[in-house]
Amino acid sequence: MIDRPALRRTRSRNAAHAVLAALALAAIAPEAAAIGRTFVASFGLDTNACSLSLPCRGFSAALVQTDPGGEIVVLDSAGYGAVTIGKSVSIVVPAGIYAGISVLAGDGITINGAGINVTLQGLTINGQGGAHGVRFVQGTRLNVAGCQISSMGGNGVRVEGAGTVVVTQTSIVGSGQEGVFVNAAANVSVVRSRISSSAGTGIEMTGGASGSVTRSLVSDNGLFGIEALQTTAGTTRIAIDDTTITDNDTATGIYAEGSGASAIAQIDITNSLVTRNFNGVFAFSQGSGTATIGSTGNDIVENLQTGVSTATTGSTTIVAASKNGVFRNAVAGFVQSSGSLFTPCTTNPCGATPVFTNYVSDNAGGDNFGATPDPSIQ
Repeated sequence: MIDRPALRRTRSRNAAHAVLAALALAAIAPEAAAIGRTFVASFGLDTNACSLSLPCRGFSAALVQTDPGGEIVVLDSAGYGAVTIGKSVSIVVPAGIYAGISVLAGDGITINGAGINVTLQGLTINGQGGAHGVRFVQGTRLNVAGCQISSMGGNGVRVEGAGTVVVTQTSIVGSGQEGVFVNAAANVSVVRSRISSSAGTGIEMTGGASGSVTRSLVSDNGLFGIEALQTTAGTTRIAIDDTTITDNDTATGIYAEGSGASAIAQIDITNSLVTRNFNGVFAFSQGSGTATIGSTGNDIVENLQTGVSTATTGSTTIVAASKNGVFRNAVAGFVQSSGSLFTPCTTNPCGATPVFTNYVSDNAGGDNFGATPDPSIQ
């Protein structure tokens, strides 16, 4: 005979045990599964759950535990190791905390994932034999904000894939090649940042890139300050505004070169200071390429050679300059050795003795060598 009261008591105990087990699993689930916010600390362990109470030690371990679209937060000052990011995530370093990555070999941070959005905020990346500080291989968007990137053997920031990259309030110093190098049809902006002391060019864009540099300092680089270079069919464009380009005294402050059939390099610079470079602003084309520079409202002063110049080997080079101050350059203000260098005049037509709207004065070797006044502009 079945003891029904005993059976009911057994079923009740089993149900109670199931409820307790479910509650226990719910309590530990946030610690064991991937979560939206993870933490790293100097006292953490990579075997931990990367929670606030049990932080991980390095970025790579925390990344595994972080949900796509989540963030990794640094709790205290330490080094946290290089990392390759293949999903959307933010790495956030609060103010007053040092979060370092010593790059002994390879790259500091690599972004490589289709459709991902990544933010790097407040990191210090130091090259100690490694190649690139931040390398963007694939993704939709990368934000580099408030970071310090120094002494990389290659580039401070390297962009190899199409996407949007924004570098804001970041210092990139002492790169062995370019400070910022873009070799893809990406949209790249450098805002309120310092790019200096690179062995190569401060900011170089090529490969069909569209870029902008705003309210920044580009200084003391071994070759060009800012360069747009296009060597194959396509167009690379850079817009520069409210930026100081100085002491790039081996080559040129602002340089555009189109080289090859249907290759176009274009720079537009406004409201900026171009000073103490070898040449100030220089456009050059060859091999059926096109180089164009528009220069408006800039001070182009005290460069070691020319202020504004053009050259070409049978291709198309155009510089249009208006409302600039071009003075105290060591060789000349305007030099049109070949190509076209247009400056507007104040009357239409210009007349026998045109008056240019640029202020061109006190250039040691002469103010104007061949610049063509444009009668269509008043």
